[in-house]
Amino acid sequence: GIRRVELNEVFEHYLYTQNPRAKRPYTFNPDVNGNFVIRALGTNNSSIEAEYILTHFSLSYTPEENQRVFVYGNFNNYATQETNELYYNPDSGLMETILFLKQGFYNYTFASQINDGPIDLGRINGNYWETENEYTVLVYYKGPGERYDRLIGWGRGNSTSITNN
Repeated sequence: GIRRVELNEVFEHYLYTQNPRAKRPYTFNPDVNGNFVIRALGTNNSSIEAEYILTHFSLSYTPEENQRVFVYGNFNNYATQETNELYYNPDSGLMETILFLKQGFYNYTFASQINDGPIDLGRINGNYWETENEYTVLVYYKGPGERYDRLIGWGRGNSTSITNN
């Protein structure tokens, strides 16, 4: 959530400081399945009338040696680059970054990487089997002698409606 808003040259939104959840119990938090929605109240067309804001992220976390931490989500195409990297601020004792985002609702997590190793999504926020997820399945067929794959079916499902009978 938003802790406070300031108007300088542009609006600046300071989010509440996040705490690592890796060793805590799972809690349900309604979301938009990893996506984001551009939205501004009191407008006729949010996609063109929503304003850009400086969004201040902070994480109460001390990084391990050679560990990089990123704000990670569909809104930035799951990128791990300097523009969405958090840096340790010794004055506040927090990992911090600022992103220029359009007004709206964003799902994100914190991804970490040690040296040039794989991206780790569970090290900071944990990994919980109870999490509700949305899936899209694409079925392809490549006939004998054909040089291409054909999409012959697709479907969508949600983890809350999957059963094992």
